[in-house]
Amino acid sequence: MLLSVLLTVCSMASEELYRAEVKALLEHKCYACHGALKQKGGLRLDTGEFIRKGGKHGPAVDAGNPSASLLLKKVTAEDEAERMPQEAGALTAAEVALLRRWIEGGALSP
Repeated sequence: MLLSVLLTVCSMASEELYRAEVKALLEHKCYACHGALKQKGGLRLDTGEFIRKGGKHGPAVDAGNPSASLLLKKVTAEDEAERMPQEAGALTAAEVALLRRWIEGGALSP
């Protein structure tokens, strides 16, 4: 019972984090290449459903496992040619931490 309550609270927190901060970050930094109008690599990041579905390289996130999530690997890549976003400039440490927290919480969205 307690585990069920904790999972529900964590799910609500992850979904709220997406609504309050993650979606705006992705819109600002990623939609130009991975939004409704353009999907490089077949990847859309404009809805949680599309983020979890992923693109030609598989799901963008591994819910609950940030270190295995392609999205986090790409935004933290040391090689500038591999690091995303290419056009909007590298994410700050705070922005990366935000994505990491959201993925740890289950990468949930409405």
